[in-house]
Amino acid sequence: MFSSLLLALTHAQDFMGLLAPAALLMFLIAQFRLLRVPRTFDLTTMAFIVLTVWLVVSTVFNGTWVGIPISNYVSQYCQMFYMVGFYLIMRFIKFNDRLEKYVFGSVIFAGCLYSLLSLFSLYIHPLTIWGVKFSGQGFVFGPFGAHDPMAAMTGVALVLAWVLFNERASRPFQKFIPIWLLLPAMGILAMTFLLARSRGYAVGLIIALFLPILWRTLVDFKSRKMSRQVLLGLVSAGFICIAMGFVLSDRIASIFQTGAAGAVSDDPNVETRFLLWLRALGLISQSAVTGIGPGAFEQVGLQMTSEVPYLVSQRRAGTYSTTKIEFDPEGGLHAHDVFLEIWVEWGLIGFVLIFTAFLSAMYAARKAIRRYDDQLPDEGRRRFMLSLAATLFLFLCGSGLTGGYTLMSPTTCWLFYFVLARMRVGLAHDRRLLALPKPEART
Repeated sequence: MFSSLLLALTHAQDFMGLLAPAALLMFLIAQFRLLRVPRTFDLTTMAFIVLTVWLVVSTVFNGTWVGIPISNYVSQYCQMFYMVGFYLIMRFIKFNDRLEKYVFGSVIFAGCLYSLLSLFSLYIHPLTIWGVKFSGQGFVFGPFGAHDPMAAMTGVALVLAWVLFNERASRPFQKFIPIWLLLPAMGILAMTFLLARSRGYAVGLIIALFLPILWRTLVDFKSRKMSRQVLLGLVSAGFICIAMGFVLSDRIASIFQTGAAGAVSDDPNVETRFLLWLRALGLISQSAVTGIGPGAFEQVGLQMTSEVPYLVSQRRAGTYSTTKIEFDPEGGLHAHDVFLEIWVEWGLIGFVLIFTAFLSAMYAARKAIRRYDDQLPDEGRRRFMLSLAATLFLFLCGSGLTGGYTLMSPTTCWLFYFVLARMRVGLAHDRRLLALPKPEART
């Protein structure tokens, strides 16, 4: 339990230094007796392994690590190395019916703890730890200052709590995390999320909550039955949309009102995003298949040499800025779109590999549920894990429309990778159970 809590506390903040890797190592030591290398590798694991090889090839081919320490390069500009290792570690831990429950409980606890500290700092007395303020300028900040990681962390925890509360198949986990704890937790997380005021993660949360509820509503309406969970979900989703609209009213008003304060045409954030997207598309057109190398998009003075026109180009020069260049689309900023970020840096090869890994894991879980879920006990666990993975995927992709690292940053996506890995472990465990001979009936 302690290693799970430490894992959640260190990953629920902006990815810095050695805190998160050290916690992952402690988690690995705590689970050492359960480590086992699978005899066969599934499509998802193979995709991650091939992706790792491709990242190394792309990095060496483009030399994107030049001019920066390797540790900083991995932790800041190529976090996918860390996430691939994280997935494989969780994939190689044998089935343990309590492991997910400990981790899920720790995620909600860590999210609520950081939220309460930030709310206290915002409304009661400012808190400063290690020279970093927990709040400022009317925003709720996370343990390392920035409000974007705070929104990402609380959004992930809120999605988890939401699925636990609403999913019909979540009873095995509700026994570990009771409903009466989920309700105040969701309230704390939702309030903190709104006060963080991160537009990208707000869009992602609306997509993650709205689409599944809409789908279930249509299915239930067609079958002429409406569960209390769906009704509560519809009301809650409407409330969240209205609340977010109120909090972000200045942004929404500027879309429909010409000359309004903070108009889109005068907003450097919006203008810079369009310029970043145009730059990303231009670089993709130069090296669509192989990309320009992990982290290269953020380099200033980037120079490319064409090897195969429009398909393969090699980075020849470029340096990382020592300070963040704000509102400058020519370097120092990421692409602010996770799909463009992956394509421009890893190429079409990396893009296909990463989404093959994600979708194959969820497809295999869905196929297994349809095929033999009724033959095994505890079917609720399988359905819940798939529902959580799909909802987190929607949240990360929705947030990634204006965020460049939602599928790569440990702060944002570590729980998603954990669920993907544990789904595959559970699937292998189920297959072994089906292969066992059934006990003979007593006469």
